[in-house]
Amino acid sequence: MSQCFHQFRVRIIHIISACAYIAIGRFVDSSEEDRVFERAAELFALLSTPVRLRIVHDLMGGERTVSQLIESVGASQPNLSQHLATLYRSGLLSRRRDGVHMLYRIAGDRLAALTQWLEAQGAMRADGSDHKEKP
Repeated sequence: MSQCFHQFRVRIIHIISACAYIAIGRFVDSSEEDRVFERAAELFALLSTPVRLRIVHDLMGGERTVSQLIESVGASQPNLSQHLATLYRSGLLSRRRDGVHMLYRIAGDRLAALTQWLEAQGAMRADGSDHKEKP
């Protein structure tokens, strides 16, 4: 097995493990893999658009109003509202009303776990440490 393929395989295993934690709140054994793959695919589908990734990125910094998100994400209000509704219905976001403003935030800590893991992977790639894995 080539080292490149091995590194790819190791990354996929890490991604699936992280997704399992995010999807069902705990790490899983091999008997639950099919369910985990389905939930992971659903999660990746939810986060498959740049607008949704920008929304999640902005909300990792804390609660934001729709107006603040429109400004930072650069989407129109109707487009942003559709994405927010999708993320809210999926359970990735929560919201609350404050007077006339609707505020959104990341729901729970499971999405934060994925974001932290992805940031760590980016940091590894930036400093070349991902090349230190051995087959």
